[in-house]
Amino acid sequence: MSNPSTAAFEAAYDLLHAPSTFAASGALPHPAPILLTLAGMDEPLSWPLGAAQAKQIATLYPDTKVIPSSDIVIDQRYAQHYDDMLSTVYDGSVDAVVPSSDAKMVLSHMVVDDIGDAESFCLRPTDDEAICATTFGVVILWLPSAHKGGALTLTYGGQSHTVDDNTPLVETAFAATFLSTTITSEAITSGRRVALVYRLYYIDGPMHLVPPTLDAAIAAFKALGQSGVATIQRVGTELFTSDDRLSFESLMGLDMAFVDALVATGCYDVGLADLTGTTIETFLPHPSCGIPDDVVRDCRRTTIEGFLSLPPPTAPEFHGPSRAIVFWPKRHRLNLVGMAKAFFILAQRLTAQDNKDDDDAYLGISKTRELVLAAMSIFHVSNPLPIESHAMRIYLSVERQQQHVPRHLKRMQRILVALKNVELSSLFISDYITVEDVLPLVDIAPVIHSLLAMHGWGPLETAVLRLVQRWIRTHADEALHLLTSLAGLDTESPVCPSLGQALDAELFKRCYHVVRATPGLLTNKRLQNRGPIFLKGLLLLEHYVQTTVAQLYDANYVRLPPVLVTAIDAYLFPALPAVMSFDLPTHGLDLLQDIAVGLASAARCQPLLPLPVAVVDEILEAVRAMPQDYAAALRHRIDVPAAVLALASLTQRFDAGLFATCTGIWGLGMLPAVASITSQLEDTALLSPLLVDYVDSVAETLADNSVWEKAWRRPVYAAEDDAATQIGVFLFLDTVLALKLVAPNLTLAFAARWLQTLPTTLDAIDSLLLPVVVRLDQASAVYRLVAKTVVERFAAEPPLPDVTNFEMQPHPSLDNEHCYQCRNAHEFAREADKASQPCHCGRNELCPNLVRIGDADAARLCFVDTDPADKDRIFLEGSVRLEKVRQPGQVSEPEWRAHKAKVAMLARVTAFIEQLKHKLRDATHEDETRETEVPPAKRLRLL
Repeated sequence: MSNPSTAAFEAAYDLLHAPSTFAASGALPHPAPILLTLAGMDEPLSWPLGAAQAKQIATLYPDTKVIPSSDIVIDQRYAQHYDDMLSTVYDGSVDAVVPSSDAKMVLSHMVVDDIGDAESFCLRPTDDEAICATTFGVVILWLPSAHKGGALTLTYGGQSHTVDDNTPLVETAFAATFLSTTITSEAITSGRRVALVYRLYYIDGPMHLVPPTLDAAIAAFKALGQSGVATIQRVGTELFTSDDRLSFESLMGLDMAFVDALVATGCYDVGLADLTGTTIETFLPHPSCGIPDDVVRDCRRTTIEGFLSLPPPTAPEFHGPSRAIVFWPKRHRLNLVGMAKAFFILAQRLTAQDNKDDDDAYLGISKTRELVLAAMSIFHVSNPLPIESHAMRIYLSVERQQQHVPRHLKRMQRILVALKNVELSSLFISDYITVEDVLPLVDIAPVIHSLLAMHGWGPLETAVLRLVQRWIRTHADEALHLLTSLAGLDTESPVCPSLGQALDAELFKRCYHVVRATPGLLTNKRLQNRGPIFLKGLLLLEHYVQTTVAQLYDANYVRLPPVLVTAIDAYLFPALPAVMSFDLPTHGLDLLQDIAVGLASAARCQPLLPLPVAVVDEILEAVRAMPQDYAAALRHRIDVPAAVLALASLTQRFDAGLFATCTGIWGLGMLPAVASITSQLEDTALLSPLLVDYVDSVAETLADNSVWEKAWRRPVYAAEDDAATQIGVFLFLDTVLALKLVAPNLTLAFAARWLQTLPTTLDAIDSLLLPVVVRLDQASAVYRLVAKTVVERFAAEPPLPDVTNFEMQPHPSLDNEHCYQCRNAHEFAREADKASQPCHCGRNELCPNLVRIGDADAARLCFVDTDPADKDRIFLEGSVRLEKVRQPGQVSEPEWRAHKAKVAMLARVTAFIEQLKHKLRDATHEDETRETEVPPAKRLRLL
């Protein structure tokens, strides 16, 4: 299983080659163990080559110093020795030239040279096209022959390597190099040199016709290190080493090349680490990286987020290595040590008069761009998929809160706005910002809107498209909600102002087609976070792109007529089936909770949206035939009946049977459901009598809290204080609102009847009536009725009984400095709200002084044994507790707490009633003034 997070680093790693050299040489400690016979000679050559045989060779080859391989016969009796010699030559030279590949040597010719001719080492042509195509180098094997001079110099790219075969005649020198190497030779002043020349060609592994370098790998790693594209931060590659301790000197082959390439970029911190799983236990920094001590210290106990050529650490098949080469871009030092200082330095730079990049270096990082990218990385989520485990979500949310991520978002917005840097703003949108539990869309959307407003949508178009591509797979609801808010299409619950820029329709057209191009958008069950918001956004964008934009004369660049805009868009963008074509699979979308709610919500935002009648019929049929278990599961979803009634009404399918079915499923939840849609219905003639009859039938039960559902609180009641308000308050308000729209003459009668059903208690005034009064329109008759009823009922409220608290004076003999038990008992005596206190010990462990005082003050204090069967209480509190003996006028401790809460409630209600009385008096005075200030009738002017 591959790891997409490390793919870019793996591609750069593939450019690496084991450390090599353009030329290598050595010598066998003995003469060549072979016998050679040349064509035309009767005897094999002897070593060192004598004058007689040299003269004979010169006679046979008078015009050349090169003897082709076809004229050379190797005595087969020494074939094994010959092969062993070639293997030793290969290991001593070719391995150093191409350590990552397999090559083969084939004899090209023999050289007998008495002048020092470097051209004689050029390979002879071969008829084997395959070998010719893979030939890359030459191997020279000097045979023992007495001569002076003739040293060879091999040169490539400013480097040189000298091979002097003037070794003792009992040794055999050899050298290997690339064909691209330049070979020069000193003159031979006496004697002659004899050498076998071999062709080198590849048989396996990477092919290099010139000496391989690390330049390509260095450039690739440097580009990744300097890129602002968000990636995982700490990366590792498994390290195999036999040494007990970590050491860079022990690295070999590709490991050495890898470290050298990373260090050469100057962009990374590199080190060796011992691991437990993915956690760094020990860390050895590379001396050339200059890693600060704080970073070295804090990187321990952190985790490596990805390993090259290994599955993701979260995959079941992942098995963590015990050692690794670890690296991270230097900017990520800030993440290891802490982000607070980075944001502080950036804030200072943005307010400084002479802002310089080399000022205020922090952890060796001074460039503003690098500091901003480091600060951005706190918003990067390596695994953006929603976490199903509730416990893990809470843990990660707490962790992100501790990192102050929400606070840093505001800071990052100020930084990007102040810098006005298109590249950084683009990177932040395209690669970094992601919806998570601690960063909901409502916080992110204004930041994105501010950047688009500052730069314009044109420079950030690619970034927005990339954002949509990222989010649509993991946070589809949020992606569509953001787009419809920016486009001004979501009039119900926008998360940011509309963009409102010239020609911005072009941006939203492209975004829409990016969304529709997502594989499995409507067919893949695994596509995350698709719900009614997703479908609503998709429908609104579809209508906007295919209908609205085409009719806007100034929504295209060259002011083309709408008919031409449609034709050009048809050419530029692929034809797409309608989102709500009912034969299209909608896996993962529930017909009622997602499709019905999303469709109805889209229709509220765009009244001209054509509703698919076939889909509505399927929805209504699903409601009528709903199984009981499914109906019970949907009881809390009042948005479903609201959507069903709205769709039925808009498509002329609403009837009494459907209303009765819905009331049977959702019960009192129908009241907030109807209240949420009544104002949007053009015709309420059918709904009005049905609603009136239903309200009349349930008015007596509205105050019964046993039938209330917390989920019936509509989003319109979203204030913080509404979270603790009882649902009965909102049921009454929603019923008043619905009646006001369909039967306004009945609202006052309903309010009076509701008031009659309420208990005339202080608790009812505090928990139901006062919250209702606060939320009603003060100019309405219902407000005046409820307010007057509140005042009257409070006036009739009997006074609270006098109840004595538990405070008492400690016994004069009780010394609070005697021991901790006496001190606790002294404090307990003065406690007004406590009648009992555990001693956290047994009777035999009680302080003798405290026991004596208890006996002397038995009318007020006593020791009580805990029930032996209550093992848990004995374990937590001990087997005995100290209690105050109830005095006249006192009640039990729970009754006292209830009385104390009632006293606080009375004070709260009293203060509110006084304010309410003033408001009612002021309203009465205004009404009387208005009546007395009626202007007199105008007198008719006589002609």
